[in-house]
Amino acid sequence: MKNFSFKITDIYAILNQMNNDKKNIDSYLEDKIKQSLMNSTSEDFSSELAKRINLEKEFVKEDIKTFKLAKYISAGFISAMIFISVVLGIIITANQKDNETGLLGSIVDSFSGFIELISIKFIDMLGLSFSPQTIIILILIMIFIFAFSFAEKLISRKTF
Repeated sequence: MKNFSFKITDIYAILNQMNNDKKNIDSYLEDKIKQSLMNSTSEDFSSELAKRINLEKEFVKEDIKTFKLAKYISAGFISAMIFISVVLGIIITANQKDNETGLLGSIVDSFSGFIELISIKFIDMLGLSFSPQTIIILILIMIFIFAFSFAEKLISRKTF
C-alpha cells in the first residue's frame, strides 16, 4: 500500500491544471457571456416583440369580453328564474283567492306532490328521519362551521 502525503498547497496546483486551452469552467463561462453580450439582436426583434405585445393585448381584450358575456348570461339566467318564480307565485295566489283551481294550479299541485313523494321515498331509502332534534343539530353544525371559518380568517389576517 502506498502512503499518500497531501498538503493544502497541492489543491491550488490541482485546480490550476484546468487553465490550459480554456478548460477552466469559469473562464469558459466568462467567454461565453462576453460573446453573448457582444452579439447584437436581429433587426426584426423589436418588431416581433411589438407584435407579441399587441397579440397579448388582444387576448386580454377578448378575455374581458368573454368574462362580460359570461356575467350577462348568468345574470340573465338568474333574472329569468326570479321572474318565473314571481309570475308563478302571482298566478297560484290569484287562483287561491278565487277558490278554484285552474289548469296551471292543478299542474303545479301535481308536480309539487310528485317531488314530495320522491323526496320522502329517497329519505326512507337512506334510512334518515327528520325530527326537530335533527334540524337543531344541522343548524348547530352549520353555525360551528361558520364560526370556525370566520375565526380562522381573523387569525390568519393577523401579522406577527
